[in-house]
Amino acid sequence: AQCIDAGGGARWRISNVTAENTGPVAYIYIKGNAWPTYSGWLRSEGRYTPDYVPPEDIVIRDVRARNAGWDGAKGEAIRVGTYRNRQWLRRQPVGPSPRNVTIENWDLQGSGSVAVNDCEGIAIRRLRMQGTQSLDDPEAGAALVLREAPPSAGGAVTGEVADVEIREASRSGVIAVAGSGLSLRNISVRGFGLAGGRNQAAGIRLRPRTTGGPLPRLDQAQVSGGPPGAPLVDASRERPSPADPAAGAARQRRQDMDRPQDAAPPSR
Repeated sequence: AQCIDAGGGARWRISNVTAENTGPVAYIYIKGNAWPTYSGWLRSEGRYTPDYVPPEDIVIRDVRARNAGWDGAKGEAIRVGTYRNRQWLRRQPVGPSPRNVTIENWDLQGSGSVAVNDCEGIAIRRLRMQGTQSLDDPEAGAALVLREAPPSAGGAVTGEVADVEIREASRSGVIAVAGSGLSLRNISVRGFGLAGGRNQAAGIRLRPRTTGGPLPRLDQAQVSGGPPGAPLVDASRERPSPADPAAGAARQRRQDMDRPQDAAPPSR
């Protein structure tokens, strides 16, 4: 289970966290039954609503973690936003994204990925990652994953990621699937793709939204130490086909990760 659960929270300030041999350090996610009022929640009998209160104005800083969030097959050190996949959309009406989440001064050793699936105004500053473990997946197989859902699912990934150091990543260093509203600055990757796998790793991989358009912005990047032939910076408007069997298999493996462990399905 996650150490810190911020489903539906607002105006949180968390600092000076130490985690070792644990599950994820934090989940910051949409809670579909977080009704705006207590009386509304009481009448709802657990039903989900598109008017849920999203997490917003949350800061988690000064975190030191070792072997956090990776169980040997999957896992994340922190997840911001829920996977807005088809399974999630069958039970959850589309609504607003988490907003204004700051991840600052984190040091992660031998842990799972940092994954941002849905957040307007994400701010990641001074993130250090060593020996990160991640999935063999074309869009989620990286130490740092910033991945916007298709427009039909709602959600967005916008904001700034700056001053990131990634060392000896098992798969890619950074994967960013978003538009120009996401900026990456001063990103350093030294050693990536150490675990091999079916999907080719890259130091930094940039892709646009599913509807096309501009790529995420990248300024000041230093990348080295990948497998022979692996791209250091792979910036392309091409995306994996939804019909790609490999992509489908990876999504199937993530089905048990599309909601935090304490979130129950709506009553019928």
